[in-house]
Amino acid sequence: MIRIFFLFLFLFGCSVVNQAKISNPAILYDKYVNILKYEETGNYDKALKLIDDLLNYDNDPYLVLKKGEYLIRLKRYDEARDLYLKFLEKEDYPGILYNLANIYKTYYKDYDSAIKYLSKLIKIEKREGYLLELMKLYELKGDYAKAIGVLDELIGLNPSSAYYYQRGTLYLKLGLEKKGLKDLEQAYKNDKYPLALYKLADYYLKKGDKEKAVKYLSSVVNKHPEQASLKFQLGRLYMDLKEYDKAVEIFEELEKSDNELLKTTAMKQLASIYFDKKVYDRALSYFKKIIEIKNDDVQSYYFAGYLSEILKNYDEAIKFYKGALKIDSDYTEAKKRLVVIFSKRGEYGKSLELLDSIDKSMRDVDYYRLKAAIFYDKGEYEKAISVLKEGVKAGNDDEEIYFDLAINYEKLKDVKNAEKYLLKVIEINPRNASALNFLGYMYAEKGIKLDDAYKLIKKALEIEPDNPAYIDSIGWVFYQKGLYSKSFEYLKRAYLLAPQEEEIKEHYIKVIKKLYPDKKVEDFLIHKNE
Repeated sequence: MIRIFFLFLFLFGCSVVNQAKISNPAILYDKYVNILKYEETGNYDKALKLIDDLLNYDNDPYLVLKKGEYLIRLKRYDEARDLYLKFLEKEDYPGILYNLANIYKTYYKDYDSAIKYLSKLIKIEKREGYLLELMKLYELKGDYAKAIGVLDELIGLNPSSAYYYQRGTLYLKLGLEKKGLKDLEQAYKNDKYPLALYKLADYYLKKGDKEKAVKYLSSVVNKHPEQASLKFQLGRLYMDLKEYDKAVEIFEELEKSDNELLKTTAMKQLASIYFDKKVYDRALSYFKKIIEIKNDDVQSYYFAGYLSEILKNYDEAIKFYKGALKIDSDYTEAKKRLVVIFSKRGEYGKSLELLDSIDKSMRDVDYYRLKAAIFYDKGEYEKAISVLKEGVKAGNDDEEIYFDLAINYEKLKDVKNAEKYLLKVIEINPRNASALNFLGYMYAEKGIKLDDAYKLIKKALEIEPDNPAYIDSIGWVFYQKGLYSKSFEYLKRAYLLAPQEEEIKEHYIKVIKKLYPDKKVEDFLIHKNE
């Protein structure tokens, strides 16, 4: 109780209350002690009544502030605001100006009024903290130019890195890049302010200058090696720049973390790096490690399956894809990959069963193409066409589905419909080299529209100039035109690029026989021992 008494003397002994209308200080002390008790128990209504009693003795600013505090705790913001405004009609008291500005900012989002009263306060008492609050208000309002003006004053009072950093950030928001970058550089120069380096890195990253971004971010990481998130971002930048060795060094370090999420995420980046480098077995090893740590990571199961598939370990791929489906039975991508594997093995029943298990809402263009491919492999071209048309009807206006339709119609020797869908593909994508070549070759094979065939295949070759199939096609156009010397030139080149392709070899032999009937065909061919 002695401590409270001395607090009372400190608060009231030097105030105007001491010279006012209070005839019995003991009454005042007793009321104040009770106010503190009510405050401790959260009984603000009773505390307010006692404060009002005290305010009847004198309109002391401390009591006004205390009353405003209780009103705010009771969410009676209008009353608190009006209380402060009424007091300010008589006197611009710093504490009340500050609290009123805070009410306008926090509870009314009225930044203009908050700025008005905080500016009044700064005229009375120019403190760094008040200026900082004013700067933040201008920033909240989106008036970056005035916020910069306040930061100019702050830097004049205290040229700290934080202020240079804030001003630099605002300059960048206004598009004043030269000034912004200069301030950020100054912020770092002053006392190695790490946020400035990070902001510079972020700026250059957004500009697409990844090399400069790496320069600044690596400096931050060197100064603050404990910042795992920054290390991770630096590793990702190295990946984007194809500087895989540096990226591997970072992610291998992060892999040692005790944080499971950070550890497994770093391992996924390492897997991604080795995938890009086509070191598939190494990439697979990381996904296997992740599965050991976190056996409910559906994506790791999927990618482990996909990598096993690339490595032609189909049994292991099936195991991983099934693991993904055990976690998420509706994981469509895993089902699609299983369909591909089972179809390669000729297990079409399993493939169709899996496809039928895919929810109708998830049946995209791949669903229809995979299902049609099963019927295509079985030689059931009409069924394949029916499935693909169902896909088109479902809204899949896709060049690949039209290409598949053309392939199936061509198998049925329905040139008219094959042509129709190939033209549709080319309409959607004029640079679809496969469609250009397919249509041109189909014309050449039938001996029709040979000039059109030449133009189509020529476009395909402009896109893929070294594709042996396309070179063979244009050679076959010349053959059909009877231009055997020109045909020989192309067909020989196609054969040398792909001597293992039987159709290309057959075309080459035919033109040899036309041009050189008295020579042995074998003299023109590549032999295994050569």
